[in-house]
Amino acid sequence: RQIEKLGVKKARLSGDNWLEAEQWAFAQGFTCVGKLTNVEFTGDAALISSLTDKLAIYAWSRDLTNQTPSQLVPLKLAELSSEYIKAQAPEHVSTELISGEALENAGWTGIYNVGKGSENPPCLLVVDYNPTGDERAPIAACLVGKGITFDSGGYSIKPSASMFEMKCDMGGAAVVAGAMALAISKGLTERVKLFLCCAENMVSSHAYKLGDIL
Repeated sequence: RQIEKLGVKKARLSGDNWLEAEQWAFAQGFTCVGKLTNVEFTGDAALISSLTDKLAIYAWSRDLTNQTPSQLVPLKLAELSSEYIKAQAPEHVSTELISGEALENAGWTGIYNVGKGSENPPCLLVVDYNPTGDERAPIAACLVGKGITFDSGGYSIKPSASMFEMKCDMGGAAVVAGAMALAISKGLTERVKLFLCCAENMVSSHAYKLGDIL
């Protein structure tokens, strides 16, 4: 952090005594908005490649979390996540997107009601990574991410101080999407599903209200 505050634009680590965890800790402290990948690692080629790939995915998640909510609406969050994960292994990734009124019809009551007050419709993204090629293969794990692109609190409207950070209320979705992309890039061999619950919680004439029974 102290080095970063000196205005250093890029850091290059050198020497043979760095542990992998130490290099990663340095990268987390040094990188920030505007220079998310500006660290060169040291060690053998495999270690450098592994850390560099990890930092790139970490940077993608951080950058996504820092996007302005007027542009990163629920559907955009789902699309960007879907595209990024697909790029890791396009032949093994399939996706499903459920949006708007279709959410309620499919029984996704919570996501639908949280997001129905916004002009930007809520959506659920389901990503199925299945490297086995077998449609009946068991699912080893499911990742679920909260993707509230902005949370005003709806009719439980938040005070200004609390609302300042609510553009980051989709950080959970960014983290699990990045985690899935990282696992795939590391050669994940088991079937894993990802669910991103994307909505914008706003006040409007048709937003859900206190006392509503869902």
